[in-house]
Amino acid sequence: MPRVCVIVLIGMGLTLAVALPGCGDEPRQPAVATAQLEDAPLTISVSTVGWFAKGHSWHLGVNSAGQAELTIDTVPERIRKQFRISKEQIAEFRQALSDTGFFELAGEYGQRVPDGSETSITVAAGRHTNTVKVHYLMNWVGTDKAKLREPSRAVRLLVLVRGWFADEAAVDLREYDRRVLDAAKD
Repeated sequence: MPRVCVIVLIGMGLTLAVALPGCGDEPRQPAVATAQLEDAPLTISVSTVGWFAKGHSWHLGVNSAGQAELTIDTVPERIRKQFRISKEQIAEFRQALSDTGFFELAGEYGQRVPDGSETSITVAAGRHTNTVKVHYLMNWVGTDKAKLREPSRAVRLLVLVRGWFADEAAVDLREYDRRVLDAAKD
């Protein structure tokens, strides 16, 4: 939701309040060139949280050496797994960061709906950091595809990351993510 600033001017017996839409919005970050991402230390944190018919919420952390830890919120105990992300996968991710303009994306997309989920991706590449939260996008798949163009850039990265591990206990929303990506192309 865009922010609104209210400016109140008081003088000569008059009070004037002016609402300026968007004056409190955070400025977009400048574009990050591919060359700036090539050798930068990379830290990735991704999570999908919600109540699901099949699968559980999960959290993934990956350091610049490609060491990953996956935590799945199963009951009564969480599942924790450690694994490595290949150099090729990291290189593909770095390229996707550049291709999607990830560091220019806003902090939040989609609609908050009852029983909806939230997927969050935070990437730190050298001195560049951005976090994007993605909520429910399926309402726009059939009705307002133009609204999907920008969030689909983050969804592309989410699909890529979810492909790094296969665990049936962790919810897999790629079927819905691919629908968003396909609709955004139209």
